[in-house]
Amino acid sequence: MARKIIDTGVIGNDGTGDSIRDSFRKTNDNFRELYSSLGLGERITFLGLSDTPSSYIGVNNANSGATAFITVNPTETGLDFKLLVPGVGISLDYNSHSGEIVINSEFAEMRADSNPQLGGNMSVKSGSLTYKIRDLAIPTELSEASNKQYVDTKISLAGVDAIDPATDVANTAMGRMTGPLVLSRDPIYTDDATYNGLIAATKQYVDSASFSS
Repeated sequence: MARKIIDTGVIGNDGTGDSIRDSFRKTNDNFRELYSSLGLGERITFLGLSDTPSSYIGVNNANSGATAFITVNPTETGLDFKLLVPGVGISLDYNSHSGEIVINSEFAEMRADSNPQLGGNMSVKSGSLTYKIRDLAIPTELSEASNKQYVDTKISLAGVDAIDPATDVANTAMGRMTGPLVLSRDPIYTDDATYNGLIAATKQYVDSASFSS
C-alpha cells in the first residue's frame, strides 16, 4: 500500500481538506502498513528497537534472583543489560518490597562490627583537614595504641627546658627529668662486656661497694 497523504486544504478551515474521520482513517492505514512491514503485529516491542539487545535470555541470574538494569553501552550507541551485584559487606533484597530493590549494608556503623579490620593504611587526613583519634583508653596489652597523655607519663620530655651548660642554649639531645630516675637493678660484672660498662649504678650498689670512712 502506498503512503496515504492527509489533505490539509489550501488554507486553514477552508473546507477543502480531508474530514477528521478520513484523516484518522489514513493515519490508521499508514501505521498498520508500518507495523506490518516491520513484523511488529499490533504493537512495537522493546526488542524491536534498533539499539536494544535482541533477547532477554541470560540477562538475569536465576540463582540469586537478581534483576538486570537497562544501561547505555560504553560507546553510547545502544543499550545493554547489567546485573546489580552486591560487593563486599553489601546485600540486595529483591523480594521484601514490591517494586523496590533494597540495598543493605552489613554494618551501618563501624562499632557494629565486633572484629573490624583495615584493608590498608588508615589516614586521619581528609583533604586539607586532619582529624584526631580520640578516646583511647589506657593500654593494658602490648598491641594496644596509647594516647599522648599516657606516653608523656612514661618517658622523659627530651629537649623541654633542657639548656646545654656549655652553650647556654636549648639542646634537643638533652632532657631534664621532673622526677627520680629509678633503675631496674644493680650493675653486675657482665655489664662491662655486654654494655661496654655504660651502666648507671644504683645508690644501693655504690653504698655497698665503697669503703666506709
